[in-house]
Order: sequence, then structure tokens, then C-alpha cells
Amino acid sequence: MRFNTRVEIFFNPPEKILAYFKEDKSTNKARCISAWDQGILFYDINGTGLKLKNIAKQIFKTGPHKGQ
Repeated sequence: MRFNTRVEIFFNPPEKILAYFKEDKSTNKARCISAWDQGILFYDINGTGLKLKNIAKQIFKTGPHKGQ
């Protein structure tokens, strides 16, 4: 908790986040996908976070179990 707000910080490389997305899809759960879809980026120096967020949004639209 920071400033009365729940904060979650990711320190994983993009490849690991993409692997979490794939795992979410294969287990029909959307924990990581949902966090990236609904979360707010506070600091994204090179745009990688925004790219991951957009991927999560696309997956979430079709449902975590559909697609790849």
C-alpha cells in the first residue's frame, strides 16, 4: 500500500510476462492478463509496459482461454 492505494510492481522481463499471459490462457484464468489490462502504468521509460498492456487488452477482449 502506498498513499492508501494498492500498488503492484513488476520486475520481470517482457518474455516472462508474455509467458504468464500464455499460462493464464492455458489454465483458463486471467490473473496476469487482468492485472496488465486493468492496471495503471506509472513509469514506462521505453514503452515496453504499454506494449504488454495492449497485448493483455487484446487477449482480454477474446477471453483468456481463446486464441493461442
